[in-house]
Amino acid sequence: MVLVPALSNLDRTSDAVKVAPPSNFRPLGTVVATAFRAAKPQRAVGLTAAQKAGLRYEAKAQEHLTQLLGPDYFQSPSLTVEILGGKSRRLIPDGVYISPEGIATVIEIKSQHMPESWWQLRELYYRAMKRVPLVKWVNLLEVVRSYDPSQPYPEPIVRLQNIGPREFVSSHQSAIGVYQWR
Repeated sequence: MVLVPALSNLDRTSDAVKVAPPSNFRPLGTVVATAFRAAKPQRAVGLTAAQKAGLRYEAKAQEHLTQLLGPDYFQSPSLTVEILGGKSRRLIPDGVYISPEGIATVIEIKSQHMPESWWQLRELYYRAMKRVPLVKWVNLLEVVRSYDPSQPYPEPIVRLQNIGPREFVSSHQSAIGVYQWR
């Protein structure tokens, strides 16, 4: 098991609190299998000024991550999740990096650190990616423009302070990483 250099390079934040799911959140149920498919990124259209600003930030962050992580980074891949009982559901995370060693890192891009990312990362994408063939470990990473440490979050996080996502995605992490990038 490879670990990211600890103490001096990571800031562990442990003020976990219980946070209700977003109003439109739909739980997965029992995941039986997941098919991963690289998809051509679709350009989303925001309705409000805040949504448009968020989408501009996401596009810049996607470009940054693509340059940083290279060909093993997939923008907006499609996860087709088979759920116990014969139903299926399609999930589209913002990004997934898969190392040659089978370490998958699911990436959610937000303008600001928020508990909604936990529901997406931990309760949807993590559970789905664990069932992708050849994936041996799943990391979770939130990329944000702004980080407010007083924002409630359902579990402790690891802030990537002196290291970048490149080091994080090649490690085994159980905590969600938060990478502030402007």
